[in-house]
Amino acid sequence: MICLVACAIAGLGGRWWLLVQGMARRLSLGAVLLAMLLSIAAAVGLAATAGGTMALTLRGPGMLLFLALALLSAGAGLCWPAKPVGQKTLDSARGPISATILLLAAMVSDSAPFIILAESARTGTPILAGLGALIGLIAAGGSAISLDDAVVPLRLINRVRAGIGILFLIIGAIAALSALQLL
Repeated sequence: MICLVACAIAGLGGRWWLLVQGMARRLSLGAVLLAMLLSIAAAVGLAATAGGTMALTLRGPGMLLFLALALLSAGAGLCWPAKPVGQKTLDSARGPISATILLLAAMVSDSAPFIILAESARTGTPILAGLGALIGLIAAGGSAISLDDAVVPLRLINRVRAGIGILFLIIGAIAALSALQLL
């Protein structure tokens, strides 16, 4: 459940989200959906598998601290204002394959895979963390396709991201203090 909510919310307005939104205006809907789903599946699969492997070797309160670090990192990233995707980047997405590569590169640098990794390592259930993240990221991608930047300007999205970022920072700080048994 943490991965579903955190990935859906953290994905709003990020580089990956803005790339999906820009590609939706330039490519066919089928190409964008295929590229989006392939990039989500690859990133979620890798992160959940790595987290499951970590869960086999590491245990204890350090895993909650690792999740807290992921939430704090996501919160800091959300507080940073997003910039529009460059025209040159969008021009390089000419079909589903190049779009998938671009989206996968943007997804890897996003905070969602780190949250998936930390949560699947903490709980030891990479399949559930992966499925939750998959649903959350598909919802985030669907909002990117359906929201036009003329209707919802980037300035408004940045304000919403800042508010969500502060919430993530608070939750991450509480989780860190709880893992250190200071709360």
